[in-house]
Amino acid sequence: MHVIARVTAAAAALVTGLSGLALPAPAQQDLTEQDADSLSVVVGAVEGRLEPGDDLDLALSIENGTSSDLRGATADLAMTYIPVDTRFAFDAWLDGDPVLGERPVTSFDVPDVPQGGDIATDVTIPADALGLSQQSTPGAYGLRITIGNVTTSTLLTVGAPNGPGMTLSLAAQISSEPDSTGLLSREQLTALTSNVGSLERQLRAVEPYPISVGIDPMIETSAYAVEGSAPAAAWSWIDRTYELEHPFHTSYARSDILAQLAADLTPLEPLGYPDESAQGGVTDGLPTILAGRGIIDATGRTIDADLLAAVEGYGVPLLSTEQLDEQLESPTPSSAVSVDGVAALAADQELQAMLDSAVSGESAADRSAATSELIALLATISREAPNSARALVGMLDPAGRGAEDVLRALEASGWVQLAPIDVALDAPAREASLVDAEAAELDIALQEAADSVHEDDARIDRYSEIADEPRSLRVPFRLSALAALHVTGATTGPSLERQVRSFSVLTDELLESVRILPGSQIRIVGSSVQLPVELVNELNDAVTVSVHLRTLSPIVIVDDPLTEVTIAAGSTQRVLVPVEVIGSGTTNAIVTVQTADGEDISAPVTLHVAAQPEIETVLLWIGAASVVLLLGFGLWRSLRKRAQGKAAGDLDVAAIPKRARAKDSGEQ
Repeated sequence: MHVIARVTAAAAALVTGLSGLALPAPAQQDLTEQDADSLSVVVGAVEGRLEPGDDLDLALSIENGTSSDLRGATADLAMTYIPVDTRFAFDAWLDGDPVLGERPVTSFDVPDVPQGGDIATDVTIPADALGLSQQSTPGAYGLRITIGNVTTSTLLTVGAPNGPGMTLSLAAQISSEPDSTGLLSREQLTALTSNVGSLERQLRAVEPYPISVGIDPMIETSAYAVEGSAPAAAWSWIDRTYELEHPFHTSYARSDILAQLAADLTPLEPLGYPDESAQGGVTDGLPTILAGRGIIDATGRTIDADLLAAVEGYGVPLLSTEQLDEQLESPTPSSAVSVDGVAALAADQELQAMLDSAVSGESAADRSAATSELIALLATISREAPNSARALVGMLDPAGRGAEDVLRALEASGWVQLAPIDVALDAPAREASLVDAEAAELDIALQEAADSVHEDDARIDRYSEIADEPRSLRVPFRLSALAALHVTGATTGPSLERQVRSFSVLTDELLESVRILPGSQIRIVGSSVQLPVELVNELNDAVTVSVHLRTLSPIVIVDDPLTEVTIAAGSTQRVLVPVEVIGSGTTNAIVTVQTADGEDISAPVTLHVAAQPEIETVLLWIGAASVVLLLGFGLWRSLRKRAQGKAAGDLDVAAIPKRARAKDSGEQ
């Protein structure tokens, strides 16, 4: 059961007013330790920064996973006297440690939350209750809310810095999940670039700000692929991407360059796109290429020095500080690093995590809390070294529900200036090294996926040689291969496995487009006859293949096992293979389709053949067999006689003189 309670401005004012009255507070019911762990309370400032004298709007959400309803509860709000000055104090406060002195601010009633339910509400804290003034020190103040014995801590940034502030270079990559073709259909382009479409929302979120914005070339390529029917909104959207201050192209379909390099493979690139008006139905290359160097997001991935060096050739490597083997002390450094001579950027791990939560948090309170804490972290980093201008970096997901709000809050915070990636790259770089880490399970799965996709791509590359226009097969299939390597922060092992499996099915279906049609038993009568083989070509291009046939019995002899044939697009053709029939009976013929280089492109098909030679052929073979038998019998008798003569001493009786024989007879 889910209960959503949204307090209106009037109701919020009423709650606030009641909190200031001297009424007896309802008794707080402490929760058991088990229930306390099951009550989730999230609170965050709706605006990332508060000016002294302004009311504070808080977004509050409560999830009741306890064993009973939460009724008649009161929330107590406390605030630190001074802002936090160090990263240590910042983290300790969020962990619930009382590292700074705090003072009570106010109390307010919490809406009832049934067991298993949740609420989301806004609460307004009057400026008078906060006790801030123009003399209050600018910085991040700790806020703590207590409901019974459940405490939640967050931070609120007050005022603006007196120093030069810092720059935060952000990169955002705009894309959409591709289908198996590696393109977006007209219907998808229409929906995605409409006022409520995902691509429109992503572009609208980043458009006003001077950050680096990556555009997936799949989007513009898709518009050209459906030229004549692409919606006007899509072309307008594309035109706006060229007006961005710092645009660059991502990899096509956000295919994973890192996994391919990790598998010692050269990353696949598009060969062109389908174009019915062009020769062969495809156009080489992509429509246009945006200026600007791309970003290779390696945060959260397993990477070593060799892989980092390989990545540098495809874009600026973006790392996380948790991937670096270093012990940093205050103040927080700029993000530019040099790892074994490779220029890279290292996003502060805590800052990046807060940025991700601020953009993609599940509830409004989650996103508000993360945004407030993100700006508080930037304020704390600034206060560590007020006179030291530093250039930080982060990766922002423009598809997140909170992307537009986060950018607006950062721009208005006064603690940071938004900038493109080049600003962070131009900052002085510190020397760093990578931590030694074993490949994570997802990284291994990504490399295996890259191997599989590359193998299938190579198979189709060889297979395409049978077509009159090999590009008509290679170009669209390459786009499908890139789509199979589409990876985002939401990619998991199972989702990746499904992608690769679907691509393998697509590969097998394409390889079976030219195949042999099995049939019933074939009866052939005669001596020199032609054995019919039925072939089908389901491709949109004519193909030239060789039919290889062999028999499993000598009653049918194949003089030339290879027969070349050209089959028109989308047609079936009968191929007649010359054979010699020399005996009666049944046999099997094994038939395959091959390329000109002799590579099989179809699974072997067994044809059942019933052979019946003509009577002349039978008589001829009987006569020939008789001659062979007679010659064999004569040879056998001759050899037998010679064997007998050799037993008598090899003497020919007929050659003994008569006198010798008579003499021998007289003596006897």
